[in-house]
Amino acid sequence: MMTQLTYAEFGEAFVREAVTPERISAVIRGITDEAISVGPIEAGPGGVATANAVGRIGEPAVETTGHDPLSYQVTLPAQLEVDVTAAGTKHHFDVDATIRVSLTVALALPLSICIVPASPTYRDVDVDIHPRGLQARVLARSGIVEREMRKNIARYVRERIASEVAAFSVVDLLPLMSAVADQLTE
Repeated sequence: MMTQLTYAEFGEAFVREAVTPERISAVIRGITDEAISVGPIEAGPGGVATANAVGRIGEPAVETTGHDPLSYQVTLPAQLEVDVTAAGTKHHFDVDATIRVSLTVALALPLSICIVPASPTYRDVDVDIHPRGLQARVLARSGIVEREMRKNIARYVRERIASEVAAFSVVDLLPLMSAVADQLTE
């Protein structure tokens, strides 16, 4: 026996099946699966320090946060080694960061599914700083390192989203439907 659906029910079921947390995670993993290298960047008031960071973004976690519209929050863990040069002295830090990026699924004409990411800000970044050495601890207590890390990690993720998300952010279903129709009529 066939259970009939309304067009609205079909559309909602189709979108939920097309854009799952697992698929979002797989796409994000493809974008983040490389080393991070940032710097030198100016840090502190008036750029009194410079910083360089290298590290990796870990496995994304994706959580459904809304149903109408369908939305997700992607949480990205990152581990960085950071060198800050201030007043001619190098300070070393290990940084564990968590970046949150919100994604909303939108539908558009002619027949497209669009993934719309929100640009993360420093408020979307948490950092846990582990200074190496006494001088690095003193510098870390000033709050400058945390503030600069949050700001620059958010900037890095924003730039990655802007440059990489275009490749998967709009899925035009018409060519896919035409290809399926052509296969059925062969």
